[in-house]
Amino acid sequence: AYAPQGSAAVVAYGLTERRTPTPFGNLHLDPATLLIWPTVLSFGSDRNRGVHIPIPNLPILAGMPIYAQALVVEPSGRARFPNLWVESAIR
Repeated sequence: AYAPQGSAAVVAYGLTERRTPTPFGNLHLDPATLLIWPTVLSFGSDRNRGVHIPIPNLPILAGMPIYAQALVVEPSGRARFPNLWVESAIR
Protein backbone atom coordinates (compact mmCIF):
# COMPACT_ATOMS: atom_id res chain seq x y z
CA ALA A 1 0.00 0.00 0.00
CA TYR A 2 1.08 3.57 -0.63
CA ALA A 3 -0.01 6.52 1.49
CA PRO A 4 1.33 9.85 2.75
CA GLN A 5 3.86 9.80 5.59
CA GLY A 6 2.09 9.58 8.95
CA SER A 7 -0.91 7.69 7.54
CA ALA A 8 -2.29 4.47 9.00
CA ALA A 9 -4.11 1.65 7.24
CA VAL A 10 -6.11 -1.46 8.00
CA VAL A 11 -6.02 -4.20 5.36
CA ALA A 12 -8.93 -6.50 4.57
CA TYR A 13 -8.78 -9.53 2.29
CA GLY A 14 -11.00 -12.27 0.97
CA LEU A 15 -11.79 -14.68 -1.85
CA THR A 16 -14.76 -12.80 -3.31
CA GLU A 17 -15.16 -9.38 -4.86
CA ARG A 18 -18.20 -7.14 -4.60
CA ARG A 19 -18.35 -3.39 -5.22
CA THR A 20 -20.01 -1.49 -2.37
CA PRO A 21 -20.13 2.34 -2.44
CA THR A 22 -19.22 3.91 0.93
CA PRO A 23 -18.41 7.44 2.17
CA PHE A 24 -14.71 6.43 1.83
CA GLY A 25 -14.96 5.34 -1.82
CA ASN A 26 -15.74 1.90 -3.20
CA LEU A 27 -15.12 -1.14 -1.06
CA HIS A 28 -14.30 -3.89 -3.56
CA LEU A 29 -14.47 -6.81 -1.11
CA ASP A 30 -17.58 -8.74 -0.17
CA PRO A 31 -18.40 -7.49 3.37
CA ALA A 32 -19.96 -10.87 4.22
CA THR A 33 -16.72 -12.80 3.67
CA LEU A 34 -13.81 -10.41 4.18
CA LEU A 35 -11.18 -10.89 6.89
CA ILE A 36 -9.26 -8.10 8.62
CA TRP A 37 -5.46 -8.24 8.91
CA PRO A 38 -4.70 -8.03 12.66
CA THR A 39 -2.03 -5.29 12.45
CA VAL A 40 -2.50 -1.60 11.68
CA LEU A 41 0.07 -0.41 9.13
CA SER A 42 1.88 2.88 9.64
CA PHE A 43 3.59 4.81 6.86
CA GLY A 44 7.00 6.43 7.17
CA SER A 45 8.94 8.64 4.78
CA ASP A 46 9.08 5.93 2.07
CA ARG A 47 5.22 5.98 1.97
CA ASN A 48 5.13 2.25 1.20
CA ARG A 49 4.05 -0.76 3.30
CA GLY A 50 3.55 -4.37 2.34
CA VAL A 51 1.72 -7.27 3.93
CA HIS A 52 2.45 -10.96 3.38
CA ILE A 53 -0.79 -12.88 3.88
CA PRO A 54 -0.17 -16.59 4.57
CA ILE A 55 -2.39 -18.78 2.42
CA PRO A 56 -2.89 -22.46 3.34
CA ASN A 57 -1.64 -24.83 0.64
CA LEU A 58 -5.04 -26.38 -0.01
CA PRO A 59 -5.83 -27.83 -3.46
CA ILE A 60 -9.27 -26.17 -3.43
CA LEU A 61 -7.56 -22.75 -3.40
CA ALA A 62 -5.30 -23.46 -6.41
CA GLY A 63 -5.72 -20.73 -9.00
CA MET A 64 -8.35 -18.84 -7.00
CA PRO A 65 -7.84 -15.11 -6.71
CA ILE A 66 -7.33 -13.46 -3.34
CA TYR A 67 -8.46 -9.85 -3.09
CA ALA A 68 -7.05 -7.26 -0.69
CA GLN A 69 -7.88 -3.62 -0.03
CA ALA A 70 -6.88 -1.16 2.66
CA LEU A 71 -8.71 1.59 4.47
CA VAL A 72 -6.17 4.41 4.69
CA VAL A 73 -6.47 7.23 7.22
CA GLU A 74 -4.23 10.16 6.30
CA PRO A 75 -2.73 12.63 8.83
CA SER A 76 -5.38 15.18 7.77
CA GLY A 77 -8.08 12.75 9.01
CA ARG A 78 -9.26 11.90 5.50
CA ALA A 79 -10.14 8.19 5.20
CA ARG A 80 -10.27 6.42 1.82
CA PHE A 81 -10.25 3.04 0.11
CA PRO A 82 -7.40 2.83 -2.43
CA ASN A 83 -7.32 0.37 -5.33
CA LEU A 84 -8.07 -3.33 -4.96
CA TRP A 85 -5.15 -5.79 -5.19
CA VAL A 86 -5.71 -9.16 -6.82
CA GLU A 87 -3.29 -12.11 -6.67
CA SER A 88 -3.59 -15.84 -7.30
CA ALA A 89 -3.89 -17.60 -3.93
CA ILE A 90 -1.82 -20.63 -5.00
CA ARG A 91 -0.04 -20.86 -8.33
